Amino acid sequence: MKSSQTVAPGDLFGADLARAHDELSAPSWLTALRRAGEARFRASGLPTTAQEEWRYTSLAAIAKGGFRWSGGTGAGRDLSSVAASALPALEAGSMRLVFVDGAYAADLSTLGPESGAGVWVGSLAAALAESPPWLEQHLGRYAAPDHSALVGLNTAFADDGALLHLPPGTRLSGPLHILFVAAGACVAAHPRVLICAGERSAATVVEEYRSAAGASTHYNNAVVEMSLGTAAEITHVRLVAENEGGCHTAMVQVRQGADSRYNCHQVTTGGALVRVDTRVELAAPGAECVLRGLYALRGTMHADHHTFVDHASPECHSDERFKGVVDDAAHAVFNGRVLVRPDAQQTVATQQNPNVLLSPDACVDTKPELEIYADDVKCEHGATIGQMDPLALFYLQSRGLDQAAARTMLIRGFAAEIIDGIGVPGLGQRLHDELFGSAPQPSVVAASSGMERS
Repeated sequence: MKSSQTVAPGDLFGADLARAHDELSAPSWLTALRRAGEARFRASGLPTTAQEEWRYTSLAAIAKGGFRWSGGTGAGRDLSSVAASALPALEAGSMRLVFVDGAYAADLSTLGPESGAGVWVGSLAAALAESPPWLEQHLGRYAAPDHSALVGLNTAFADDGALLHLPPGTRLSGPLHILFVAAGACVAAHPRVLICAGERSAATVVEEYRSAAGASTHYNNAVVEMSLGTAAEITHVRLVAENEGGCHTAMVQVRQGADSRYNCHQVTTGGALVRVDTRVELAAPGAECVLRGLYALRGTMHADHHTFVDHASPECHSDERFKGVVDDAAHAVFNGRVLVRPDAQQTVATQQNPNVLLSPDACVDTKPELEIYADDVKCEHGATIGQMDPLALFYLQSRGLDQAAARTMLIRGFAAEIIDGIGVPGLGQRLHDELFGSAPQPSVVAASSGMERS
């Protein structure tokens, strides 16, 4: 994964980019946006390990994968491999948008009463057909096509994705579950998610990536852009649980207005290669951002999480905590940067990244960063990498658990802080079951005992 192999600009996806121009119809503003995205990608190609931001993560697997754009809006696409019964259970009162290889699957989706009552919940393809005025005002504004080569690539193929538009004062009664399913072989999809939350609006959004039964290698290159108005509140849960042939890159770009609150929970449990960049701009006084993350890696998985919290205004608060559990020969990367600009007085910012290695071959590279240009602030950061505490294991085994059960209980207790904090009914239990099966629930003693020993 640390190869510095380069890809000639414009070579990768070149034929698909040309095909997209022939097949995708769009208003003039979107065509210009796509052209700008294509130009950005052709100018630089995929990032390489020669760049500081990518020094621990090689995209050679994507360059060599032979991935091809899934194409168009997916009309007539075979959904037989994505049976409705195989989809994760919906929480009570939830709506669900399902996308298969990047294309909206109406037959597998469930919309609620809020849709159409001043609230827009649906696909990008449907929105383009109706052309609401807010679409041009927001799409591509926060995650601009020149932001990075991968954002440019996503923008060049922008034809479908999930949209949520909340007028001022609107609160969704239940979670919106956006499910992206990879079903084809060697398919590249470029999902787009746009969330516009008006003043005093609120919603919970679960964005999930999974692989259909029998799906082989695939690539998701996702972009999420989000705008929170004054006093808006968005809870954003992002789950990456693709199969061992899945490659996943993503940019999450959030802009917060005054007194808004962004609660983000990221859980990565699957995928051969995962890179997620999360960038949050606290653009007006009183904004608050809470970032929580868990990566549970095994086999030869490689997962890289980069975060950037930009304190651009005074009296803002950010609280970040990412946890890692790394087993076998897996490799985790975490880079968290907090920037406090000169005018951002009375900033409060915390960042922590504790990691546990379960194997001598497991690896973690972590780099927490604080960059402070104001003097009236309260900031702290830290990271730890350690092994499971043998005294905690001994304690549980002395209470009658075998070694495997004791080990699982400690891991579960370590992860519970992140999973249980998601707050979506039923979702936390599903994640516990997927990660730990029928293993015993951690007791208060197990959860609070020393999980890691540096």
